[in-house]
Amino acid sequence: MRPLGYDTAGHQIAAEAKVVNAIYHAFNDDKGTLRGIARALSGKPDERHADVPQLPRHSWTLNEERNARRRRENKKLPKGKQQPLRKPPCAPDAPWPESSVLEILRNPRHGGYAVYTQKKDRRQAVAENAEKQARLDNGIATDEDRQRGRRRSWRDQVVTDDDGQPIMGQWEPIIDVETWQAVQVKLDDHSRVTNNGSTRRTHTGSGLYLCGVRGLPVRGSSRGYRCRTEGHVNRTGAPIDEHVMEKIADRLAAAPEASATVPASDSPQLATVVADLDGLHARIQRAEKDYAADLIEAADLKRVRDTARTEIERLERERLALSRNAATVPLLGTSDPAGLFKSADLEGRRRIIDINAAVTLLPVPQGRRGI
Repeated sequence: MRPLGYDTAGHQIAAEAKVVNAIYHAFNDDKGTLRGIARALSGKPDERHADVPQLPRHSWTLNEERNARRRRENKKLPKGKQQPLRKPPCAPDAPWPESSVLEILRNPRHGGYAVYTQKKDRRQAVAENAEKQARLDNGIATDEDRQRGRRRSWRDQVVTDDDGQPIMGQWEPIIDVETWQAVQVKLDDHSRVTNNGSTRRTHTGSGLYLCGVRGLPVRGSSRGYRCRTEGHVNRTGAPIDEHVMEKIADRLAAAPEASATVPASDSPQLATVVADLDGLHARIQRAEKDYAADLIEAADLKRVRDTARTEIERLERERLALSRNAATVPLLGTSDPAGLFKSADLEGRRRIIDINAAVTLLPVPQGRRGI
């Protein structure tokens, strides 16, 4: 199946490539959301996603192309051997689901990376993603569910050389590597996910504050914050956010150096983490090649995969944490870091809070009000 923006030979389809470019840049904007992009593709854009043009659902387009090929093939065949046309999976003007936007943003082909995936692996990944999403929707997700996103499965499929470096494909990328990677960092930040699947944060503490009973991140609700699992905590959000803001501002005013961190883009530690990740992915690739050549047994391949992927999970969390730290850089050298913190956007405030404090929400005793 061809990805949006390319034909089956790997050549760009100009009209679709323009849409793909608009999708990536709209999402990479601070206020870009999956929902907003899906609505724009469906012909109902808001002002933040006005540059994303309307487009028929890709599944509908692919079905039309498949039926056109069958019509041409059927003309050459006797009636008894002609293939039936497939029914369209949806109407051409059917609304785009957010999951389809996510698939586009996760596709490394748009960034020029060479990708190889066996059909059985693709089916398994689809099934695993569906099961994980069901656990997330039902509030029974594990820590691994929250940390492991679709980018991990995509990254496992990027072809690398013997040194673990990604191999670029022989097609023209629609998106530059820097933009593609920036989008992945934004998508990897699981705390961005709030109600209804939007990746735009609407609560300061969603995914950041912790439940005082279970120690797990709380989620945003219509009135504030709730425990993700059994509802141990259900708190009104506004007074808690105001209290946290006041405490962090006081801390920055009293000790401005508390915000001093190394920008993630300049951090030697981040470069080391990325290099280690590439090395682990290369190790898996070599083991798979050895297995295909009958040099190792299936048990050996499984052992290499399990060991490497456990370490990959840890390093991915570390990489994401290092990327978050870049938000504190604007505070350095300012005369009023507390004032700058208060005037920062939601994302900036969240990152600064995350670095300077751990916020735990306790259940309110019966008959007691206030925070």
